[in-house]
Amino acid sequence: MNCTNEMVSYLADRIDYNDTSADYNYNLQVVIHSEEFREKFVHLGIGEMVLVYTFAMVFLVAIGGNLLVCFAVLRNEHMQTVTNYYIVNLAISDILMITLCMPATVMDDFLSSWYFGSLGCKLIPYFQYVSTSVSIFTLAAIAADRYLAICCPLKFHIRSSRTVCIIALIWSVSLLIPSPLIIIYEYTESSFSFLFKNPAWLSTCSESLWFEQSLSKVYHICLIFIMYVIPLCVIAVAYAMVCMRLWSAIPTEEARSQPSTIRSSKMFNSDSKSQSTKSTKSSTENQKESRRKVARMLILLVLIFAVCYFLMHALNLTRFVLQYEDHDCEGKRTRVMKYLFILSHFLIYVNSAANPIIYNFLSAKFRREFQAALCPFLQAKQRTRGYSRATLNSRTRRTISRESRPSSNTAALSTESMRMSNLSRFPES
Repeated sequence: MNCTNEMVSYLADRIDYNDTSADYNYNLQVVIHSEEFREKFVHLGIGEMVLVYTFAMVFLVAIGGNLLVCFAVLRNEHMQTVTNYYIVNLAISDILMITLCMPATVMDDFLSSWYFGSLGCKLIPYFQYVSTSVSIFTLAAIAADRYLAICCPLKFHIRSSRTVCIIALIWSVSLLIPSPLIIIYEYTESSFSFLFKNPAWLSTCSESLWFEQSLSKVYHICLIFIMYVIPLCVIAVAYAMVCMRLWSAIPTEEARSQPSTIRSSKMFNSDSKSQSTKSTKSSTENQKESRRKVARMLILLVLIFAVCYFLMHALNLTRFVLQYEDHDCEGKRTRVMKYLFILSHFLIYVNSAANPIIYNFLSAKFRREFQAALCPFLQAKQRTRGYSRATLNSRTRRTISRESRPSSNTAALSTESMRMSNLSRFPES
């Protein structure tokens, strides 16, 4: 749908404002109910309908995927680790973003109207910022957790109770930071709403209650730094140190402590010592490789978040610093800005849908749980295969064991040979 200024020009070309009141109202009703007017200002074009259906697909994938993440972690005790608690918190914030913010944003972008009233105007933008801040602070908490677990595990022991407290703190801070938006957002009805006898038509929801525009600038610049720049810098430093430790020859603190443990243990057999050393090295390498896989997945999450949110923060910086009004689409430059805002919204929702897909491809545990939740019969089939394989292995071991046992004749002959050998050691009388 096109914007208000373009519609005013369209009506001015077709209606004589000098007509009497009766003629003016009659001509106005004829124009606005014409097929040309509806096609130009009311109905969505083919391209816009394709975009709406694309948004709908992202909505379904994001909701289904993030619900699967919560289900996979909460139903399995072996999945309830500290990192996975944070991943569940990230999934909850994505569900909040998709369910509360996406429908209102899509309707506002494509219909240029706000259909959610005054209360929705205050709460929906607020919870959009809450969800964004919960996501970025959760990613920062995961990065800090990985740094502490890998770089200094012996100095800092991470407990589930402490993780729950950190998650509660994340939500408290996230609810507090965008709280001024509840006050400054205002719902405004359009002067053209009477044309279709619908007060929501061409209505707007905008930050119109700032005392001074300079306050709006300062506040939104601070939001960009608090909710994007600073957390990403912290995350980058934490993962840089994690990567240096995991992909370099520098041993972890756990690896340094293992040689002293081996030396202090009382092992008198040299073979036992060598076997213990080999098993220790193998265990350390396996643990390091497992941590590398987790680090790759988490770093990819952060990179996708940074890319998807960059355009939105850049456009917000442009809008509030340069005092750009995105509700007016008159002129080529502002029309381009409007579609850039639509693209930025789309990228944010793609980020919410992408996270479960990343877990599925990069985490074998999540992939197994997703398959078990979506295909229960597949899980039963895998169990049957596993049982058959275990039975075959057991039978093979029993067969080998029988074959390796000496027969009774062989055992008797061996015993007689040993007796004769012992007797031959004594001299004959």
